[in-house]
Amino acid sequence: MADVAPRASAAPGAAATPGAAATPRASGAAATPPVRRWLPAGSAAPAARRRPGPGSLGRAVARLDRPGPHGSAAEVRTLPAALRRFLSHPRPPVLIGAVSAVAAARSARGPIRRRDVGTAAACLCAQPFVEWAVHRFLLHARPGGPLGSVGYQLAGFGHELHHRDPANLDTMFLRPREVTAGAAAAVTVAAVAPPAVGTVAVCVGLGALAYDWTHFLIHTSVRPSHRYYRRLWHGHRLHHYRNERYWLGVTSPVADIMLGTSPTGAEVPVSPTATGAARAAARAAARAAGETEEAVRRT
Repeated sequence: MADVAPRASAAPGAAATPGAAATPRASGAAATPPVRRWLPAGSAAPAARRRPGPGSLGRAVARLDRPGPHGSAAEVRTLPAALRRFLSHPRPPVLIGAVSAVAAARSARGPIRRRDVGTAAACLCAQPFVEWAVHRFLLHARPGGPLGSVGYQLAGFGHELHHRDPANLDTMFLRPREVTAGAAAAVTVAAVAPPAVGTVAVCVGLGALAYDWTHFLIHTSVRPSHRYYRRLWHGHRLHHYRNERYWLGVTSPVADIMLGTSPTGAEVPVSPTATGAARAAARAAARAAGETEEAVRRT
């Protein structure tokens, strides 16, 4: 057995001398013997228990988002490799766990009924328009005015980083901070609201998961082999490299078709903020300057 004794405290007002042992007060009274705690041999004294502060939950969520670099989606060339990369990244598993928690909360409320099927069908029809609106007004929010500034801080800035380097996996997926906050609200709704409302919460989670997977797959080097996916792939490429105000649908082109944001590429000018637009403009300017110099030399 090993004993552990606390350090002796110096008298109040007395200066501590480095290297000197503390002595009891010179009061004529016997020194109080130190309190000894018996611990098993080789064990250390237990550390003081820390109460969880208000930032403990935030730190736990932050630990879910392991820092990068996580590489580039362009490195992925096959569908199985894409699935492995998707599941090995720290962010998508958090979303999968959140959707599973919401689904479990809804399942605890009872079986799926005809009303739930109708609710799910309505959510499926609304998904393209919800995705379009979130992409247009939240992900592409710009600072200016109270709503724009809030949207830019919440999601616009992170999405702007994604547009600067579209294949960068560090800025590709939904962040655990927003996912866990949304999941907490959705689980509460699924647990206490009517079952049909819980079904809506599950559909919202599945829509977010479909968006994250499809968006990631489009930015990989996996070439589309199906007509539907080829259209999504082509539209999102135009969104990044032609003009970010068009082709806002990721999992479906329906909203773009109905809202007039799915023109042919030639109908839309290249946006100055499109990915690679600055480099293309610089190359065009250099080419024009070279042609001008050549014309001057010919004269």
